[in-house]
Amino acid sequence: MSQHVDATGPDALSIITHGTRACSGATTTSTVSPAVDPSTVVGTLGDLGIAITNAVDAFEADADVLEPGEVRVGIDSLCPLLEEYDHRQVFKFLHLINGRTQEADGMAHSHLPIERDARIVPTLSLPFDVVVEMREHGGNYQERWVINDGADSSGWLSERPE
Repeated sequence: MSQHVDATGPDALSIITHGTRACSGATTTSTVSPAVDPSTVVGTLGDLGIAITNAVDAFEADADVLEPGEVRVGIDSLCPLLEEYDHRQVFKFLHLINGRTQEADGMAHSHLPIERDARIVPTLSLPFDVVVEMREHGGNYQERWVINDGADSSGWLSERPE
């Protein structure tokens, strides 16, 4: 799993790596540009949270002015964390990371490559404003944006081929 604190240039990128396992039964591919070497490798969930917080702090300290959404924290997959830690610990981690990212007027997103109706999804969705579901339907990829704890939805939208 990699977390990125990113801006417009390669000098404003921080990669933090924790584990390499994917969800059981899930097929995922993760690549990092060969030009970017991981800068921090951590071993515990607490260390991961500290490393992400430190990266956001450093990004804020180095920037003259941060535009809303300029700080972005992305978690490639929550699966390795869920396989290693209790779901309550992962929820608390997400809550803290999302809070720190919001303090920087940034955006955080996490990938959870499991079925939407899995028991853990409602719990891990709580710290987020939006849940984006993806599916393949009739040979096309579609997405559905869900907000307000599922009260509002965009309906399934087809992605346009490029």
